Amino acid sequence: MHTRALRHFVAAAETQHIGRAAEQLGIAQPALSQQIRALETRLGVQLFRRANRRIELTEAGRVFLTEARQLLLASQRAIRLAQEAERGTAGELHIGYTGVAVFEPRLSTVLQRFRAAYPAVALTMHENTVEELMSALQDQRLDIAFLRGPIGALPPGLKQERFAQSPLVVALPAGHPLARRRRVPMSALQEEKFVVLPDSPGIGLMASLFQLCEQAGFSPRIALKTGSVMSALGLVGAGLGVSVIPYLPPAVSTGAFVLRPIEGTRIKTEVLLLARSRIVSPVERNFLGIVRTCGRPA
Repeated sequence: MHTRALRHFVAAAETQHIGRAAEQLGIAQPALSQQIRALETRLGVQLFRRANRRIELTEAGRVFLTEARQLLLASQRAIRLAQEAERGTAGELHIGYTGVAVFEPRLSTVLQRFRAAYPAVALTMHENTVEELMSALQDQRLDIAFLRGPIGALPPGLKQERFAQSPLVVALPAGHPLARRRRVPMSALQEEKFVVLPDSPGIGLMASLFQLCEQAGFSPRIALKTGSVMSALGLVGAGLGVSVIPYLPPAVSTGAFVLRPIEGTRIKTEVLLLARSRIVSPVERNFLGIVRTCGRPA
């Protein structure tokens, strides 16, 4: 059933006058009368009865009016949602991230601007490991991912760009002797046990740790592996080891651990933005547009 027939019926029902309804719709009165008769024939019920120069709804007409209004509203909503989806102003966006990438100032700015520009988009954040996030991108379970580099060989169908950089710091238990120092050389950590993330060799923070230790002339002693940087900090605060992590804002500290710059190294950790090479989602395209307006990493 065409929505035009429903609109014509609703106009006639609300004005209770064929002539005024036809004038309101911008069509000839005979054409509207014919439309109403065709609708009644199709439904097999009488929708109106004549009362002097006016028309009145029958019981069937009153019931049908309620449903017709709902159908017209649903039709308008479907059209609006389709148009919004085409513009990328509505829909869903699934973003993955590793560790403490959400503390990167540039990412915070991007998320705030995107939320302000596209409030109707449902934004979902997923934290996971580098490998799991890349797999989710390939399987189209994620649209965008912010990964702590390096990530090794880039899987087919994905593209990457450098998003942000931050220095590496060492996390120490608050009572550790090295916690009194303003900067800590990696060589001073040779006998320490490290709390690390479960990254594969050559990937993420594990790759950065081995690079730092290699420069200092030793191999790290791995005590514990944990799933997130925040978990690692909790274990460090419990005295179970030390950890090398990206710089965090002071507000993150709980007093159980301290963060100290690493002396004598220029190695930084990078956050990479990964997306599928072929972008088909207008929402994703709009998000990447916001990224472009928020400056480039130093």
